[in-house]
Parts: sequence; C-alpha cells; structure tokens
Amino acid sequence: CCIFLLVTLVIVTPTDQSLSLTEEFCPDGRDTAGPSSTKYSVEAQVYVTFDSLATDENMVSLGTCLILDELVDQYGPDDVAQHLVALDLDAFRFGEACGTCLQITYPPTNQSVIAKVFEWHNGRGTHDLGIPLVLSQTLQQNSDNTVYLPFTVEWNFVPCTTQGNNNILYRFSDGATLENMPSLKITNAPHGIQKVQMQRDGLWYELPRMVGNSAYWVLPQGKQVLPMKIRVQSFTEEVLEFVITELNGSSALKDAGVRFSGSCGIASMTKAPSKNPNDDPTNGNDIDDAGSTTVQASVPANSVSSSSHATSAALSPTVLLIVNVCIFW
Repeated sequence: CCIFLLVTLVIVTPTDQSLSLTEEFCPDGRDTAGPSSTKYSVEAQVYVTFDSLATDENMVSLGTCLILDELVDQYGPDDVAQHLVALDLDAFRFGEACGTCLQITYPPTNQSVIAKVFEWHNGRGTHDLGIPLVLSQTLQQNSDNTVYLPFTVEWNFVPCTTQGNNNILYRFSDGATLENMPSLKITNAPHGIQKVQMQRDGLWYELPRMVGNSAYWVLPQGKQVLPMKIRVQSFTEEVLEFVITELNGSSALKDAGVRFSGSCGIASMTKAPSKNPNDDPTNGNDIDDAGSTTVQASVPANSVSSSSHATSAALSPTVLLIVNVCIFW
C-alpha cells in the first residue's frame, strides 16, 4: 500500500495596483520629472523605535535600504528622524523605492514634511506608511505633543534634494576586493535607481539588486577587472555612465563625476546578457548585438514596455513548495 501526500506548488505574487515609479515621476507629456500628481490617503503607523535609530550605535546600520548613515550625515542625529519613512511591502516594490522621497501631509493642520524611504514595514493596506513619533508630532502640531490615533495622512512621491555638487555617489560593500564578489551601491539620485549595468569585454551585463539589502547591486562572480565601466538608469529613464578605477576595500562614498538632470528621457540601456560575464560570452542567445554601444531605444520612457517598465519586474513571486511523500507498508 502507498499513501501519497499531495505536491503543491504555489506562486504568490503581491497584487500591487501602484503606478510604476517611472509613471509617478514622468507621466505622459511631462519632459521634466517632478512631484507625482498621484496622492495616496492612508493610515500611518507610528514607530517609536524609529526615533532612536540615529543615536544608537547598534542600530544606525539598520534599515533595508542602508541609507541611515548618509541621512545622519545630512541632517544630524538629532533631526534625522524627521526625515525617515517606511513603506508597506507592495509600495516598497521589493526595494525599488529605496532612497526615494515622499511628501507627507496631515490634512487637518496642512503640515507637510519630506521624508526618505529607508525601510519597509507590514502595513495594514497598500501604500501605508510607518513613521517616527517625532515626525508624527510635527504633522499633528498638538500643543502637548500628543499624537492621536488613527492617524490618516496623504503622501506622494517627490524628487529628493541631492547633496554636495549633486553628482551621484557610489560605494562598495565593506571589505570589497576584486576577488570576493563585491556589491555596489549607487546613491544621491533624486528619483531613485532603476537599473545598473557593468561592461565586460564590450558587453553590458545587468546587475541584480541584492535581496534583503536593497541599496546594493551584486557584481558578477569571479575576479573583477579595473577599470570598471558602470551604467545607471533612473526611474525617469535617464542614463549615465562612469568609470571606477579603484577598489581597495574601502566603503567610503565616492563621487561618480556625473549627475542626473531630472529630465524624462528615453530609455537607452541595452538589453543585458543574462549570463555571468565570467562564463563563455559567445552564446548569441544571451548577447545583445548592440551590447558594446549605447543604443537609443525607439520606445519613449512613458510607454509601457518590458524594457522600461519597473512594476512587473519588481513584484517577485513567493514560491511555496510542498513535496510528495509516498509511504509504503
């Protein structure tokens, strides 16, 4: 006799009805990226623990987006909590929203703040926010600093204010070398980073976003080669290229020497080979014929296409597998 346990493969994809970040910043007809005209009215959840992140040396490295240390440098440890916000997982888009900025408004007082997405949280509904207590107090403006719940706010995506000379900045993972499969972080981008590619032997390879550490992009396995040519694309479809000439184990932020203009451009990143560049690079099925050059796409940035739309790629499915078991006796 044999008893079978049923095998079940379940693929669960989040049902996110959000616009893509490209649609938020560059809707049809807009030449220059600006605040999104789409506003979300949600119930905010207050996290008192967010208020102490910047002053606790054991917590300053927390947050899926790993940008808290940069925000502390920008605003100071005493004021940084005023600029932190967490998005529910659907609106967080599995890391795509990392480092983007939201304008949050409390209608009864008409008070607004600009906060940067540094983490995700388990919201009660799509687009829900998690905010520090001090930010809640700023919005509600009660004389005794009491925060009354439920707390309904409105928010929309807005361009971030960039630092210094407005050039994008990059850093490698701590202790990175040419041999140990480093990861690369790109920051100081007003509209977030949609794609990152690295050129190897004249071909462009798309880097995957690191799971659970959404600010970093994983370089291919195997020994890296300098100089390293990097191409980045923002959610406005604007593309920049820069060259890295040094990788010495330092995780310090470095100036890439280029900046985004904020224009709503035309996607110009070539289709990246899916193979690891350390494998045989001659398989024609994986290599774009134009891989060695920057090719202007004929599809406008605002059009829906598999190459320029972010939402579908962001909704990574969760796979649950129950294995067959057959018991004989």
